[in-house]
This record gives sequence, structure tokens and C-alpha cells, in this order.
Amino acid sequence: MNRRHFLKLIGLASLGFVSVSPLIFSWKEQRKLKSVKRTRTLMGTFVTVIVLDDSEAKALEAVEVAFEEMERLTKIFSRFDPDSPIFVLNKNGCLREIHPELQQLFKEARELNLLTNGYFDVTVKPILDLLSAKGNGDSSIPFTDIHEILSNIGMEKIIFRKEEILFSKKGMGITFDGIAKGFIAEKAIEKLKKIGVSSALINAGGDIQVIGDKGGRPWKIGVRDPLKSERIIETVYLKEGSIATSGSYENYFDEDGKLHHLIDPKSGVSPNRFLSTTVIHPSLTVADALATALFVCPETQIKSILSKFHGASLIVVTSTGAKIRITG
Repeated sequence: MNRRHFLKLIGLASLGFVSVSPLIFSWKEQRKLKSVKRTRTLMGTFVTVIVLDDSEAKALEAVEVAFEEMERLTKIFSRFDPDSPIFVLNKNGCLREIHPELQQLFKEARELNLLTNGYFDVTVKPILDLLSAKGNGDSSIPFTDIHEILSNIGMEKIIFRKEEILFSKKGMGITFDGIAKGFIAEKAIEKLKKIGVSSALINAGGDIQVIGDKGGRPWKIGVRDPLKSERIIETVYLKEGSIATSGSYENYFDEDGKLHHLIDPKSGVSPNRFLSTTVIHPSLTVADALATALFVCPETQIKSILSKFHGASLIVVTSTGAKIRITG
């Protein structure tokens, strides 16, 4: 199977490419809580749900509730499933039946686009399509091709009303790859809260949201070194929070890894100054999108963008392997 077909496979229905996956560590609980852990393939990656409760039966039920919610939302946000509204929008350039969750995520994506100075942008799909079609081991894409496509990039070119979404230009397309995994996992966590779960973790291919703690101690999450996957470069302790990582080194379209899936929407190129950006933030939806935006934005804007998000911090691994920690 060639690289491009592999990428399409892992992105199937997928909201996104598999990003760097932090490792999960834990302690045995001080309280005698029952722990239920299940892992399934969903959103083109491995998704793990852990629920702690006094009742094992309730924990088992909660795990199923979380997976059911994520499966439901995946069907809405897949850009590869012909039955999904995103596929219909990309095919027809318009959508007149908008799911409430799609409306919510689209509004959040627009707000995040503004807060990140345009560096988080769901309209980069045409560039991804170009890279996928023309990669074939060659890292050079003609400037004229990218320049022509850039005229179709920009969230301001989408007409969004309560009843419909319209593309203002032919050739446009959207992908929620950089935000939907976080949104879906966060929605599943909200569902767990509604049924009375107070301690849980969801890991969607490295996008992680937690509620509560582990019997009085925080969840302990190790972030992998992008150069040595067996090595942990940072340990993060979380209670009621999230962590998401974007990385360039696992999913690319050419043999030397210069054309990857993280695209600067203003230039159309794949930046290569970083190997990964990891964001810690209360909201996984925000962390997911912000990790993408901070990977592609100019270094001079990282601090100012991060400062707009209360409670956010960033771990950067540069192309040389150096680690930088930045707090907003």
C-alpha cells in the first residue's frame, strides 16, 4: 500500500490524521473505585475510554455511552463518508440541512479562526487534495498550482446562515481534521457528566480530555518525543482539562516528509521548523485547533495568539529536537 493510500485509510471518516499520541500513566486509586477501560478504532485512530466509578456496571454502561456518542458525531463530521453533511457540502458547495452539532462546531471554528489570526482555517482542504495528488515522492509543488488554490482558501469565503452553508467560490472545500476529534471527544465527556460520571478519560489518537481525578490524584500523561517514540519528553498532570498534539512527522505525502498535513492557510506550504506542538487547555476542542494553528503560524505570533486563551500552555519540539515550554 503506498503512502497516500495509507493516509486516506487512517483518515477514513476521519476527522483527522492521527497525531502524536501522548502516553497514559496512572496510579492505583486510593478509593476502591472500579476502573473500566476499552479501546476501539474510531475516527481513523485508536480511541480509549476509561471510566472510574464505585459501580463497575455503571462504569461499563458509561463507556458504551461515550462510544455511542462519538460514533454518532463521527458520521456527521466525516469528509469521506458519502452520507455525511461535510461530504455533501464539499460535493455540492452548499448544505441546507445543518445538524445542531455542525452548526456549533462551525461557529467555534470561525471564532478560533479569528483568535488565531486566520492560522486555524477549515478551508485548507483543496491544498491537502493537491498535496495528496501530486506528492508521489516529490516534495516540490509548482508555485502556480498553490497560488491558484489559495484564492479558494479563507473562512470569510463561506456564507454561513442558520438554515444553510454556502461556498462563495467554485473549488472550495472544508475539512474539520484539525478540530473535530477534540470536539467529538469533548462532547462524549459532556455526555458522561450528564449521566453522573465524575472521573473519566478519553484519548482520541492523542487528543485527551479528562474529568475528575484518579481517587484523589491527577491523571498523569506523558508526551512522547517525536524523534524517539519510546522516550517521554514531558509529563503533564491533569484534573478537568485536556491536551492535544499536532505533529508533522507521522503523516506526510512525500518520501522526505517535507509535505505534511499541517498547512499554513496563508502560504499553502507545510512548515518544517517544528516537529510537534502540544497544547494544554481546559477545552479539548480549543486545544486541538490551537495545536494546529500554533504549528503553522509564524514564531513571532505564537506568544500573542496563545495569550488569548486563558489557561493555555504550549510545548514545542523544534526540528532539531529542542523542547520549548510557553505559557499564555
